[in-house]
Amino acid sequence: MSELKELSWEIQEDVQPLPFEQLERRGRRRRRRNQTLAGTGVAAAVTIAVLAALLPLRNVTGTEKPPVATQTVPIAVDKAAESLVGGHAKLSETVFASPTRWVASWDGSGEKQRYAAVLSRDGVRTTTPVRDMWFSALRIGGDPAAVSGPKGTGDKFDPSWAQTLLVRLTADGKVEKKLHWAAPTTTFGKNEVLTYDVIHDHVPLILDPDAGTLRRLVIDGTEYLSSPVQDGTGRWWLVGGKYEGTSYIFWTDDGGRTWGKTVMDPKSQAGDIHVSADGNTAVAYSTGGGAGSLLRVSTDRGATWTTVGPRERTWARGPVALNGGRVLLLEGELVLLGGGRLGTAPPKDSYELRGDDNLLYVTISRPDGTQQSIATSTDLGKTWKEFEPR
Repeated sequence: MSELKELSWEIQEDVQPLPFEQLERRGRRRRRRNQTLAGTGVAAAVTIAVLAALLPLRNVTGTEKPPVATQTVPIAVDKAAESLVGGHAKLSETVFASPTRWVASWDGSGEKQRYAAVLSRDGVRTTTPVRDMWFSALRIGGDPAAVSGPKGTGDKFDPSWAQTLLVRLTADGKVEKKLHWAAPTTTFGKNEVLTYDVIHDHVPLILDPDAGTLRRLVIDGTEYLSSPVQDGTGRWWLVGGKYEGTSYIFWTDDGGRTWGKTVMDPKSQAGDIHVSADGNTAVAYSTGGGAGSLLRVSTDRGATWTTVGPRERTWARGPVALNGGRVLLLEGELVLLGGGRLGTAPPKDSYELRGDDNLLYVTISRPDGTQQSIATSTDLGKTWKEFEPR
C-alpha cells in the first residue's frame, strides 16, 4: 500500500503545479546559455499576424486556454509570479523557440531574491511558480521551457532538489515536473537536452524532460565544458578544455558516444559557440586575455576551420551564425564578418545579438543597467519590434 501511495505522489508531482544576483552574473549566464534559435527549424514565412503574436498577454486572471480546436487545457495562473513579474523584477534572459514561442526569466528584488519565468506559445501565456533559485530559459523541441535547479551543491544528497522545477508550455498546455538527481554520464539520448547554468557550478547538464532527471555531462580530458547548442541536423556542439591550457570545440552526432574536436585557442579558455540552423556555419570564440579574443569559423559543418583575430573581446560577443557561411556581429550596427552591412541598426543601447536567419533579437539595456525589453526582427534587421516579455 505504501508503494502505491508513493507512486501516486510521483504522478501528482508531474501533473500539478508545485506549491535573477548582480547584472554581471546575469550577463554571464546569458552569454553562457546558448539555447538560441540555431536549429529550431522555424518557418521562413512570417506574417504581420505572427509579429503581433509576439506581444505577451496582459492583465491575466483565472485561467488561460490554448487555442486547440479539439481540446482545451486550462492553465492556472500563479498570482505570486504575476506579482513578481509585473512589479520591479529585472529581465534576466529571453530565449525563443520560434517567433511566437518564447520564455523569459525574471529576477525579483528585495532582501530575499525570488525568481519566476514567463512562457508564451502562439499567443498563450503562463508563468512558473516563484522559486528562490533562478530559472534557466531553454527550448525543448519547439516548446518554450524553464528550469529552476537545486540551490545547493547539486549532488545526490542536496535537500534543495525538493524545490527544483521544470515548466514547459506545450500544445496540450502547461506541464510542471519536479527534477531528480542522476549519476554523471558521457552519453545521452535523442530526446534529452543539454542545458547550462542551471546550478551554481555552471556546468552542462543532461535534462531528461520525460523522466525528470538532471545529470552532468562528462567528456574525458576536460576540466570544464560550456555553451551546448543543437543545430537542425540533431548535432550537438559545445566548447571546453583545461582551465590552464588549450581549449577545444566539440561536436557529436551520436549522443556523446563519439566526439569530433578542433582547437579553439591554444592559450585561452573557450567562451561560446553559435551554429546556424542548417549546421554548416559554426562560430566560436575564446574568452581572450592580454592578446585578445580569437574567433574560429567553419562553413562546412566542422570539416575545416578559419581563425579570425585576435580582436577585442567585446567585438566577438554574441556573433550569430547564419546559413550560407555568414557570421553576423553587432558593432552598433549589423556587420557581416569579412565585410558588409546587413539590415539596419537595432534600437539604441542594444546588445547580445542572438537568433538565426528567421529571427534576430537583442536585449535593450536601460540607463540604470537593467534589461527590461527585447527587440526582434524577422527580416534580417530591416525592421525591429520592441516588447517587454512579461
